[in-house]
Amino acid sequence: MNGRDLAELVRAPAALTVLGDTLAGGTRGPVLPLASVCLYWAGMALNDYADRDLDAAERPERPIPSGRVRPWQALGVATGLTGAGVALATLHGRARVAVPLAAVVWAYDLKLKNTPLGPAAMATARGLDVLMGGARPEAVAAVAVHTLGITLLSRGEVHGGRRPDAAAALVTTATATALATLSALHRRTVPPNDTNPTSPRHHTATTLRGGAALPTTGAPHVDTAPNGAGRRVTTALTHGLDLLTAVAPHFGTALTSRETPPDGAAPRGGAAPRGGAALRGGAALRGGAALRGDVAPRDGAAWRGDVAPHDGAGLRGGVALRGGAGLRGGAVWRGGAVWRGGAGLRDGAALDGGRGRNARAVLAVGLAARYAVLVGGAQIHVVRDPRAGRVRAAVGAGILGLVPLQAALVARRRPGPAAALAAVHPLARALARKVSPT
Repeated sequence: MNGRDLAELVRAPAALTVLGDTLAGGTRGPVLPLASVCLYWAGMALNDYADRDLDAAERPERPIPSGRVRPWQALGVATGLTGAGVALATLHGRARVAVPLAAVVWAYDLKLKNTPLGPAAMATARGLDVLMGGARPEAVAAVAVHTLGITLLSRGEVHGGRRPDAAAALVTTATATALATLSALHRRTVPPNDTNPTSPRHHTATTLRGGAALPTTGAPHVDTAPNGAGRRVTTALTHGLDLLTAVAPHFGTALTSRETPPDGAAPRGGAAPRGGAALRGGAALRGGAALRGDVAPRDGAAWRGDVAPHDGAGLRGGVALRGGAGLRGGAVWRGGAVWRGGAGLRDGAALDGGRGRNARAVLAVGLAARYAVLVGGAQIHVVRDPRAGRVRAAVGAGILGLVPLQAALVARRRPGPAAALAAVHPLARALARKVSPT
């Protein structure tokens, strides 16, 4: 067995279609996407091992029937890749999802594939793959529904399909498109997870006078616009104080004194909040006084407005806060746009009157539309003519077309990775001409 035989056995280029599963679930970093690839390749090798007798009659060119790969080698590859995938997921604390996922993959290939439960089992496997990245119900549902339709359609790859199956696949594609579109347009709080620094388990509370409490390491990101002037001021104050906490370590002397400052003096650490204005970590501003001395932003900038920026107020002097990256190039908060956990503007985008948020929504909707055209268009041809060749073409388009769906599900929160996923799709199509994904 050489490298090309191994690549054909595991459908190596098709791995590009699973990288986005865990990203759609919400994970960051490469570990869980690599775990998904390992488990996907394991399933492909195991599929050829289980279908070796059927392939000898229907697909004699496949690696095992052609004699290029021995059955025990395929089984060994499947076992090793399964272990690697589960191990990577375990290192990231996702064993509770990876182990059931691996079990479903093996059950599908060895027992369930040719039963009425086969499509549901495969849909469950892809849904669990998304869930391994994080609990985003709309992403789990969209990918699972898409997979259900493609698996149902794939049953006609050799002898031709059935129009009802093609019509059902077309319905699942429409459903997945609708879920991705609604996800793009829906404004919501980012749910905390193990990789989100805004998770409650990362928070410690600072108690303020009057019983109020604020977490000391960032508040959850909220996409909803404030209702009314009072809420705008409150939102701006809260997140302005977050930003002030990020500023302090970067500008000279730390605030260490616990004395209550006299009228007009700059706030010092431990000062008691007055008039309800408070800073995290115990610092307070009195009556909207500007920051002075070492604490003030560069170029003599001070907060405009009432303690924290709101309704267009921002930082003067083009201050860029690094090491917890804040507003760069003088970007401002408008309309109550929210600072996320001290981590700065996501993917470097400036939130200006909601335009950044709207641009992400437009990107996500556009990607969902591209998915619908690529996958649904091929399925419409099968509804008209369910011959085997058209079915194989539609199944291939469905496997590769999952990439823009994943990108649409990611784009609402992380446009950078979404754009990278979208760029992967043409590469996957080109590689599929060399090694079939089916």
